[in-house]
Amino acid sequence: MLRNIIWHPVLLALYPSLHLLARNTDSARPPTALVPLALTAGAVLVLWLVAGAALRDRGKAALLASLATVLFFSHGHLLGLAGGGAAVAWLLLAVGIALLATAAVGLVRWRGNPRPGNRILDVAAACLVLMVLVPVAKSELDSSRHGQEAAPQDPARAPLGYLPDIYIIILDGFGRADKLSEIYGVDLSALTAHLEGRGFLVARRADANYNQTSLSLAALLNADYVHNLLPAEKLTFRNRKDLNRLVRENRVVRRLREKGYRLVTLAGGSELAVQADPDVNYEGGALNEFQATLVATTPLPTVASLFRGGRAGALDPYAQHRQGVRYQLAKLPHVRAEPGPKLVFAHIMTPHPPFVIGPDGEDVTPAYEYNIGERYAWDGYVRGYAGQATWLARQLPEVVDGILAASRRPPVILIMGDHGPASRWIAHWKETGSFETSDPEIIAERMAIFLALLMPPGRGDGIDNDVTPVNVFPVVFARCFGEPQPLQDDHSWFSTYDQWSLFRNVDEITGNRPRR
Repeated sequence: MLRNIIWHPVLLALYPSLHLLARNTDSARPPTALVPLALTAGAVLVLWLVAGAALRDRGKAALLASLATVLFFSHGHLLGLAGGGAAVAWLLLAVGIALLATAAVGLVRWRGNPRPGNRILDVAAACLVLMVLVPVAKSELDSSRHGQEAAPQDPARAPLGYLPDIYIIILDGFGRADKLSEIYGVDLSALTAHLEGRGFLVARRADANYNQTSLSLAALLNADYVHNLLPAEKLTFRNRKDLNRLVRENRVVRRLREKGYRLVTLAGGSELAVQADPDVNYEGGALNEFQATLVATTPLPTVASLFRGGRAGALDPYAQHRQGVRYQLAKLPHVRAEPGPKLVFAHIMTPHPPFVIGPDGEDVTPAYEYNIGERYAWDGYVRGYAGQATWLARQLPEVVDGILAASRRPPVILIMGDHGPASRWIAHWKETGSFETSDPEIIAERMAIFLALLMPPGRGDGIDNDVTPVNVFPVVFARCFGEPQPLQDDHSWFSTYDQWSLFRNVDEITGNRPRR
């Protein structure tokens, strides 16, 4: 019975999602791929049935369905190799349709037996799927489990007499005011004045502890440096899974949950936007990073460009990215997690590339195939970043005022960039082909971050103006929960994307005196 079943159309439909998952086991979990897997398998089955009815031969229809699947998921890759552009995209789509039509006509006229070809494709497709399932399965077997939660803390014993709601708002790539003014012509004075008027400390000399997202968030959320958190054998260039686990399963969230906090996350463009096992996870209907990347390999964005508005945006990864950013900012003042105190975590992919929003909120669509990597935005980086940062700075006062208006008691609010922008770093890479650098100006732009912290009244006095993220939560725990914790010496560490664990002390590179 099984010998008569044809497998390759469904296996080839599953392969693109599984392949993408296998390449990103460090940042994506299998549940992320469930919807794409179900949709692609369902679509190819429907296509197979329709082709079978038209050709009156199930075996020939299987060959046609598999060819359509390969052409469909090759479109974006071929477009990238050809240099992109709308004209090239439409040409590739036309060629693909022509090939499919030619194959259909050829299969109608062919009088041969399709069984041998189907058997060969079954074996090949099975091998492909097994090759990508192995790293996914291995990654899942290596995943750690959560420990047991402790009993909630009695709010009456907290120094404040209550447990304040805590908001962690990460604005990816949001740089410090002086650097944004110097390099991008962006004026953050109105934002700074507004926040300080609401009681925020805006750290005017803040630097990131690391120059990459996972590293920076791991230090913030564990109140320690990555090379102290991971054993030496885990600090390998290709091992980002353990690094990202430090972000998703961290000390700060674990300790706050022990106190009775409920975790609220806001899903957006980044896979690191959702902490492990949130009590509430808000999703705005936008594609996540995994789904948008998969869609970009298909002709769907090209087809969507024919339409304006309506549901066509669901096929456009850049429109989905834009929707996710706007949703997270709009939702922050309206999160709910009753009963008890809540910890709200929002990792928002702006003003980081892709640059999809202009200074006045207008839609912007980059000319390259969808990718959130900074190097892909090298052409027009300064202009694109300036526009998106200007728009963001105008949105934040309303977001903050909304949170404060919705808070029954004074909350803790942290707004910070995980690292600064990278116009100089990307320009250096474009010129030299390497991200290795000791240029003080490149490093200064990348490390200087926006950091604003609101504490309940009387609890924010005397916090250093050059505090780095690694020491934010020791301060919060000491002043809001009466739990003194040792502060780390404030250091900044620089590394490249390909060698993330080869840390270089920024003070040693630039010759500055170490901070406390």
